[in-house]
Amino acid sequence: SLMTQSSPPDGRGRPDQLVSIIVPVLDTSAELFSRCIDSVLAQHHEALEIIIVDDGSRPDYAAWLREFEHRDSRITVVRQEHLGVSAARNTGVTHASGAFIGFVDSDDWVSPDYVGAAADIVLRTGADAVFGGIRVTTESSTTLWRTGSSTAAHPRILTGQALTSTRARALAESP
Repeated sequence: SLMTQSSPPDGRGRPDQLVSIIVPVLDTSAELFSRCIDSVLAQHHEALEIIIVDDGSRPDYAAWLREFEHRDSRITVVRQEHLGVSAARNTGVTHASGAFIGFVDSDDWVSPDYVGAAADIVLRTGADAVFGGIRVTTESSTTLWRTGSSTAAHPRILTGQALTSTRARALAESP
């Protein structure tokens, strides 16, 4: 997970600032995708817009995605031809209007404090981006792999080469 400011800090950051969460999707299982969206809707930080970017899903799946817009007024579905996940994220960014932008993969879910904790770190530190930890968990709730801290109370602030090296090491260690 990643959260970044959509524009440079202006010194007027507030916890009620709108956060745009972008969820690119291409025919993800209904169970996983519903869990993902439910976790984003359950955020303690309520000033959210959720932009679901349909990256060329089957027509029946695309119709099912549209139902989410009726479920919660904070959800918008944007459809595009299949261009890949990076293009889908970029499409989401063009539709975002929040002070912060976050990304969640369609088969992942986030803790209820994901948005609030990340926005708080940006506001307290002036960071340009916040990368969250990941935990890979089995159906029996066994944690197989984890990176990042369990809380946002003591974030590590990395810039330049240190940031690049840390992200590369995390990717190399992933299963």
